[in-house]
Amino acid sequence: PPPPPGCTIPPPPPPPGCTIPPPPPPPGCSAPQPPPILEGSDALPPPPFDKSKLTKDVGNKLSPAVLRGLKNDQIVQQSSEQMIIEAVKRYRKFNSDMMHQTLEVFNHSTQPQLQEGPQCGLVALCMAARLVDQTSKINPNRVLELAQEKEYSKQGEMFSAINLCELSKELIDADIRVDSVDCLMEKERLCTELMMGNVFLVPYDCDFNHGPCLADGKKAHWSLITGFVLASNTSCTRVPETDSIVILQQDSTLTDLESKSLLLLGRQSKSLVLGVWDRDLLIQSNKNLRIVDPKRESDDYIIPAGGVVEGLASQIVRIKI
Repeated sequence: PPPPPGCTIPPPPPPPGCTIPPPPPPPGCSAPQPPPILEGSDALPPPPFDKSKLTKDVGNKLSPAVLRGLKNDQIVQQSSEQMIIEAVKRYRKFNSDMMHQTLEVFNHSTQPQLQEGPQCGLVALCMAARLVDQTSKINPNRVLELAQEKEYSKQGEMFSAINLCELSKELIDADIRVDSVDCLMEKERLCTELMMGNVFLVPYDCDFNHGPCLADGKKAHWSLITGFVLASNTSCTRVPETDSIVILQQDSTLTDLESKSLLLLGRQSKSLVLGVWDRDLLIQSNKNLRIVDPKRESDDYIIPAGGVVEGLASQIVRIKI
């Protein structure tokens, strides 16, 4: 008999060994499409990403080295001229007033190296070591072992300029000493000292773009200052843009310094790009180092007596290469 009004009877099951295709979608709807087939019919999807195999920084953040598939002892090779051009272009992109200014650039060429864990000071030390001796085999893991032996550090953190200076003296055959950050304030003297072969390990608060900021020490980070940029007020309309960049040599003569603004070139271990930073802001950032980020567990670090103020603020490490 027919079903009562308003009732439907499900269709009978298919015979054994038979399958019935699914019903078509309602009008106006499209059925989901199967995933595209990769080149080669035998291609398989990639295995699931296993985060447990990655080295993590403090706070469960992936380290800069791991994010780029590198290790902390790997050096990324770049030409000296190309790294300067790339750094200047990046700076000009966010500072349009510099777009048509003639820039005089001096730099001790360093190859970028990234950190694993809180090793920024140790990696900066290793980059400085290769400026003194290009054949140096010093790597962050060896420096970490020494820092742990001396009870300067637990994970690679360096909250003492004096301790980083002592590590540097043990590993690098050079004239190395702790200096006041105020030595960066005199423009002519600073440019001359950089051209004469001095570089500086400078602690500062690291902003999202890896340049200096003022965060009371909660973003404390180490950098290696290797050169400078003098920006002239004279406009340059030559093409290509690289024509407005003048590369200085160690025997170059500096002129009209008072009429030019000064920027500093720095390496740090969270980025492969050479930094172009405001000199005055870097000094202020160094002097504002006061506290450890309260989000971090203080027991994970070795903090010197007197805290960050006594350990880092207003101090830098000078290395004669």
